[in-house]
Amino acid sequence: MANINISGIPEQEKANYTRLAEESGATSRSEWLRWRLRTGVQLWDCNGQIDIESVDELVVESRQKEKQLSNPENEIKRCIVHHLSTQEIATLDELQQAVFDELVIDALYELLKEGEVENIPGSGYRSL
Repeated sequence: MANINISGIPEQEKANYTRLAEESGATSRSEWLRWRLRTGVQLWDCNGQIDIESVDELVVESRQKEKQLSNPENEIKRCIVHHLSTQEIATLDELQQAVFDELVIDALYELLKEGEVENIPGSGYRSL
């Protein structure tokens, strides 16, 4: 699949697209942009109006996808694939440590954002 190059927009907006692509589970910013382009084209009818039925269908699909992505098994699989290389072999111990570390870091980040825990510099974390 070809890459989509974007120009004529601020670097901040490009960075935001990259962040959104990473959060969505897309394999690249180009893939995420293709999804968005197709979605946008599908939503507008030939009169330049938004097709409400298509929007409703996409919302339902999106919610179903979010449920699948939030499944802990899928998160572990994503971490494993993320840490495997086509060039180097990873031992089971290395993979377990890498996946465990990533899951803990992600969970701590979410808990910090939600205000459930706080970071005590130089010491660790505690519950609020």
